Amino acid sequence: MIIRPCDWETYPYVTVIRLNRLTASLRDLAAEKLLEEKWLVAPNLRTGYQWLDTVARSGQPIVNARVMTLQHMALEVASPEMERLGVTFLRGYRAEVIIDRVFTALRREGRGYLSALEGGPGLIERLLQTTRDLRLARVDPGRLDPEHFEVADKGSEIAVLLGLYEEELRNGKLVDYADIIRMAMKRLREDGPGLQEDVILIAPADMLERLEGLERLLWEAVPEARRTLLEVDRPGEERKDGLCDSALLSWVRDPT
Repeated sequence: MIIRPCDWETYPYVTVIRLNRLTASLRDLAAEKLLEEKWLVAPNLRTGYQWLDTVARSGQPIVNARVMTLQHMALEVASPEMERLGVTFLRGYRAEVIIDRVFTALRREGRGYLSALEGGPGLIERLLQTTRDLRLARVDPGRLDPEHFEVADKGSEIAVLLGLYEEELRNGKLVDYADIIRMAMKRLREDGPGLQEDVILIAPADMLERLEGLERLLWEAVPEARRTLLEVDRPGEERKDGLCDSALLSWVRDPT
């Protein structure tokens, strides 16, 4: 099978980089806002830097651009409030230790569903993710209705788990990702822009479409004039330059 080149073509003395819609949008923005500080929100740092590298290789200089995740952005904006309150961001193994402590307390009560499970790294990681998701969805433990669960006992124990977790945060002067977002939104809404005057927040449109709860509210709290969405290619949507063979391969998990 012969693959017609699309994303790049090599000539004797020059390599021409063909950009997808996302990197083309980023290139145009970088040219228009060359000197302004730009915060590029990406799913992870590696992906964001790959986008910048692609634009730079296409011939467009990238100046004053920082790559960050939404969590990094929230921490950047919320840090003055954290310092004022004297709180510490809960992350990594420390978060797992707290969830393990909370789960141990839950098992002592012996309610019969989660408490009947044997603890282990996999379970603790899952409970931590569940707690994080509930907090980002603004679920209050006192208003978590067990009847919404297939097994009511499970709902009751998750509500207890969430309440114990929040108590651990208060007692330890700790804040988690949900707290950081709330602090960042408060600063954006009440303390002027909460960003340096020339900062532009950039994110791909499809990533923002997947945000829910507090994460979406954080993005919307940024003044509209300071945030920009980059257009992206969509599955099955024909590009202006047509769907050549190698463009079609971008939708295959393993092109080789």
